[in-house]
Amino acid sequence: MPLAEITQCVEPVVPDAVNTDGGMSIMLIEIIGFLAAFTSTIALFPQIVKIYQTKSTADLSNIMLFNFLLTSAFWIAYGYMTGSMPVMVTNIIGAFCSLWLIQLKLKYD
Repeated sequence: MPLAEITQCVEPVVPDAVNTDGGMSIMLIEIIGFLAAFTSTIALFPQIVKIYQTKSTADLSNIMLFNFLLTSAFWIAYGYMTGSMPVMVTNIIGAFCSLWLIQLKLKYD
């Protein structure tokens, strides 16, 4: 189901004043979704930097790394099925970071 159809099924959560041109609320929702997904995805970058500085991955959980990778894969599939580019893009970045961390874990453990 495309995102436009999904958003027609629910009441907008933004005030009517924002929805002046009929499409603004959908764009605003997409922007908020992208920002939320992106900021949660970049949370892995400090860990990557710390590993390069310390050359240690001893405190990283294998289960967490593989779970994050699996979660990203499901979100990518969901984003594709719903046509949500922000969900797909940010989770592709998240999957890339997970693979990067797994590679560092294999290298330094």
